[in-house]
Amino acid sequence: MKLNDWGPGLIAACLLLGAFAATAVAQDKYATLSRYSGKYPDSRFFALPEVAQPLHRLLGGNVTDFRSLFQVKFPLGMVGTDLVAEGCVRHECAERRAAFAIDLQTGHISAATLNDHRFTIYSDRGKQYLDLNPGLRMWISRVTDETTPGKMSFSFVK
Repeated sequence: MKLNDWGPGLIAACLLLGAFAATAVAQDKYATLSRYSGKYPDSRFFALPEVAQPLHRLLGGNVTDFRSLFQVKFPLGMVGTDLVAEGCVRHECAERRAAFAIDLQTGHISAATLNDHRFTIYSDRGKQYLDLNPGLRMWISRVTDETTPGKMSFSFVK
């Protein structure tokens, strides 16, 4: 058998191996964040490269405004493979909130803010509700149930 006969199969095997390796790297990189579940998202947590870099990629110039909504912090939680962080503005928790979710297996991230019954949503996957991490969808659902005195609106930024 000649080397040329192996060409397509060898290329497919290399591509498949590369995909598995990328997934394994993402799992190793983000899996360590699970130890923060149950702890509060303090400045050291936000400074972790596994948190800071994805948030900066997702939010860009809005990251400082997003972080300012974390005046009151809640314990980090797990929803499936998502680590979920949430916070709100002191004395305005019903109207001004923020949350983000990172999938600890894939590194996918989505975030949302709530300001005066308007959600602004950021996602690295798409602009539909089902594209969001399940942990963020659960947060949006819970917040909507808690603060539904009137009409809510949604806008996808990324």
